[in-house]
Amino acid sequence: MIKYIKTTALFCLVVLCAFVGHTQNYGANNPRLESLLNNTDSLAVQNEIKTLLKNNIEEDYNMVIQYYNRTQQTFNAEELVEKTIEKFPKGRYAFIRKGNALITEKDPSAKEMLLLALIEDFPNKSDDMSMYYYDVMSAYSQIGNLKKTSEWFNKFSTDDVYRYYSVNAMADAMKLNSEDADGFLNEEIGKGLNIIRNADQVKSIVVDLQLRRAWDKREAGEHKEALDIIQKAYDLSERKNYNLLNTYAIIQADNGHYEEALPILISAVKRGQANDLITEYLKVSYNKVHKDGYEKFMEDIEVTLNDSIKTHLDKILLNVKAPAYTVKDSKGHTVKSEDLLGKVLVIDFWATWCGPCKKSFPSMNKALKKYQDDPNVMFLFVHTFERNEAPLNDAQEYLSKNEYDFPLYMDYKNEKTKLNPMAAAFQVNAIPTKIIIDPLGNIRFRIMGFSGGENAAVAEISAMISIAKEAY
Repeated sequence: MIKYIKTTALFCLVVLCAFVGHTQNYGANNPRLESLLNNTDSLAVQNEIKTLLKNNIEEDYNMVIQYYNRTQQTFNAEELVEKTIEKFPKGRYAFIRKGNALITEKDPSAKEMLLLALIEDFPNKSDDMSMYYYDVMSAYSQIGNLKKTSEWFNKFSTDDVYRYYSVNAMADAMKLNSEDADGFLNEEIGKGLNIIRNADQVKSIVVDLQLRRAWDKREAGEHKEALDIIQKAYDLSERKNYNLLNTYAIIQADNGHYEEALPILISAVKRGQANDLITEYLKVSYNKVHKDGYEKFMEDIEVTLNDSIKTHLDKILLNVKAPAYTVKDSKGHTVKSEDLLGKVLVIDFWATWCGPCKKSFPSMNKALKKYQDDPNVMFLFVHTFERNEAPLNDAQEYLSKNEYDFPLYMDYKNEKTKLNPMAAAFQVNAIPTKIIIDPLGNIRFRIMGFSGGENAAVAEISAMISIAKEAY
């Protein structure tokens, strides 16, 4: 599948590390929580919290946890989570904890056993099991176990949104077993189209499935079939994201429709959303339509893009003393902030569970290679906010599997404070976060999230490094 992402800035919020994604939205539109947050009388707040915790009501405990999260009292939040699980062993947080254990487990059979236990222990949570069905079947799909993948896929109802999220995993397992994945994709797209009128969320998933099917056809050299499928996705989608647009343009060019492809490809480059494949197709399409002038055209775009980057960086330029910190490298050696003075530091806070972090890695890999011979620039890929007991193994395995030769550092959680010290020192509570420090130890830039443009991201990192050097 084509490796693009939407250009909306993506990042992983860290509200309560043990329960990311499950707690951050709880309490939205909750007047009682908002009243508590807006109360400036600390004594009154504490009395209200005491009253809430005297009640034998799980929702009151959940609200206090959210108050602690929203006011960045991480230790209090985690401590109360433990008490909540003990008091309500069949409640929300107990369910989430066991669900997280399932998600972090890697062995598909062990995952399945944990899911079966979850189903038995929490019969009242049947409506919340779909994401765990999806996790188990995806694990079986990755090892090509079609029987087990099918077994869990068939547990979804036809109108379950997670069914459509799971279609790709099912198709992957079928391809590994030389089954008719394309026929299956086409059938599931048809089912999705039939229920779109009742479930708007399914429409975007159906478009993505059509996009995947079109790309499979393209990779098989069936360019006309790919165009027919991507055209249906294009016509169905009301708000065409950049992933769809770029794929549509590439498949149009594959079919010799260069005039249709060219404006979309030019737009991608001007937005800073190009990668090597987009640039390659732009060159071919431009030369087919205009015959010559491509080099001058690209030079003008590059100047405009670099000017845009510089204007943006001028607005976010900082000059703040970086905090003192210590961090361990992948071999367990402690590195202190004073050891790194004299170099431009590019610090990338990430975690193996953070999708946007990993989607930024191709561009970070390009930036790392660009400066690999520059002794005055140093990259630190700092793994933080771990979710299991072996984060070093997870990080090393992920980097090795994807052939990233990154300088890896580990920001392990402090068991007493429940904080990751380096992330806490830099006040990082969302990842990916990239921090650029000049040779004198001053923070010059702080970037959160990833916008999806590989080449533009490399240009931006390069510009930030250049400015940090000039500052020194």
